[in-house]
Amino acid sequence: MDLMGKLIIFDMDGTLIDSDKTIIRCMEEASSNFGYRIHSIRENIGILKLDDILALNDIPEKNINEILMFYKKCYSETFYLDTKPMNKSVETLEYLQNKNRLGVLTLKYEDLTRKLLEYFFRNVKFEFLVGGDSGIKNKTEGLKRIVGISGEDRSQIYYVGDRGSDMKAAMEAGINGIWVSFGLGLNDSFPQDYRFYKIDSFDKIIDLLRANRKS
Repeated sequence: MDLMGKLIIFDMDGTLIDSDKTIIRCMEEASSNFGYRIHSIRENIGILKLDDILALNDIPEKNINEILMFYKKCYSETFYLDTKPMNKSVETLEYLQNKNRLGVLTLKYEDLTRKLLEYFFRNVKFEFLVGGDSGIKNKTEGLKRIVGISGEDRSQIYYVGDRGSDMKAAMEAGINGIWVSFGLGLNDSFPQDYRFYKIDSFDKIIDLLRANRKS
């Protein structure tokens, strides 16, 4: 029996796409345009929202929205220069969608996320999408929103992410977590009282889900 009947929710940065170069470049360009220099970008990608990263760098609140508008324009117009889909992600998702429901939970802007999904994964149907600007405070809230809308049994829902905070969010939402070791979170802290799965290559998710298929 093949794997089927699961809801698989994916993080974006470091999981579906290799995008840290674009994020860092556009954040640095946007902040320097207003006379600021920011640090601690890469280590907070996927953990903090962009406005929180700017606040962490002591950027005045009055400038944050302006910087983010510049950042968003930079990202939207130039992402193709240094963002790419993770190795084997496209063909794996095209296979998974045949018998499973797919979703995305990210702290990125939803409209940017849709643009990226359409550009890199044009033949993949994502039934659910929750972004950082959709009124969620964190990824736990985003996962719970998708879980509630989906009506799926939590035992058959998986969140795939590259950060320790992603696994913490999956734990708090009461669903399964799959950590991808090829992302940004290799040195992160992970919840000690939560059993999550690990894959070292994107296509290995197929073997993992098949091993955990419904009986």
